[in-house]
Amino acid sequence: MKKAFIHMMTGIDNYTIDVVRVIMLLSSGVASALSIYMAIVHGQWSAEAYGISIATILGGGGAGIAMKAKTEPSNTPEQKPNEYG
Repeated sequence: MKKAFIHMMTGIDNYTIDVVRVIMLLSSGVASALSIYMAIVHGQWSAEAYGISIATILGGGGAGIAMKAKTEPSNTPEQKPNEYG
């Protein structure tokens, strides 16, 4: 479980923590916690507002990950030149 969680929070090299993914996780957790709080304490819950907030968080995070995909270090080993050139 821990290995899978770390794999989800790291970049393509599986070592560097990805800030966008961590912020997405925290934002989704806060949105869910606030939704639960409103339902329990105030007796009000809006499925539309919850859906819009989660969709906005995931859409923005996905766009952020897509924009920085080209700048991430690769996990493939560098090609070493052979003795023939």
